Amino acid sequence: MSETVTDLPEPGGVAGVDRSGDLLVSLDDACMPMVDALGAAARHLLYATMGNTHPAARAIFERTDRPGVGDLVVVRDSIGHRDPDTRRRGLGYVVQERPEYATTRSVWERERAESPYLTDADRLIEYEAWYIQYGPHPADVCRWTNCDVMALPGPGDQWYRI
Repeated sequence: MSETVTDLPEPGGVAGVDRSGDLLVSLDDACMPMVDALGAAARHLLYATMGNTHPAARAIFERTDRPGVGDLVVVRDSIGHRDPDTRRRGLGYVVQERPEYATTRSVWERERAESPYLTDADRLIEYEAWYIQYGPHPADVCRWTNCDVMALPGPGDQWYRI
């Protein structure tokens, strides 16, 4: 069953969990070199396995290229960004990935008031909205759209058995 326009959630409203003590999502400036190193490592892992036909390399690429909820990820657009806050928000755990409206209902109503020829069918949809928890608090969640998200291997991940 496919989703109709009225079935989609509004953007936002997604919270993470308490991750106090998890250095991977620390907001301490001293952790920025780790954020940058993990971003570079993720990019190199993806590129090193992309197009490789060896079964282990192919499995790593597919796992890196298809993250899921709970995975430690890097948003490719954040790697090497000049703004440290953008780089920091690009490393974290996937809280949710979903299709949703591009704007809230109040923004959409304002757009329709300014352009009365618009109908509900014209309301823009983001087909992949990623919510990444980048900090230790449940509110430290960033919404990313129009981006590539790469999974990183973590403790207990099946990648160690590939």
